[in-house]
Amino acid sequence: EGRDRAAMIWFARVSTLEAQDRDRNAAALLGLAQCALRLSDSDSATLAKTWLGEVVGSYGDTPAAGPARELSKTL
Repeated sequence: EGRDRAAMIWFARVSTLEAQDRDRNAAALLGLAQCALRLSDSDSATLAKTWLGEVVGSYGDTPAAGPARELSKTL
């Protein structure tokens, strides 16, 4: 759980600091969603859906969009 939380901080930094790099930003949002789903927080699924929706909706042309679509189907 500790590694997932640390990874989420890293992914959030990438998403914020490298917003101009669409591929990295989409990958970071996907990573945030994946980490959130591994945690047992009550809002994990809601957060993951939000981040996955952002990847699919705003970054649908990036490599992260396919896995984001697949993962969102499981929620």
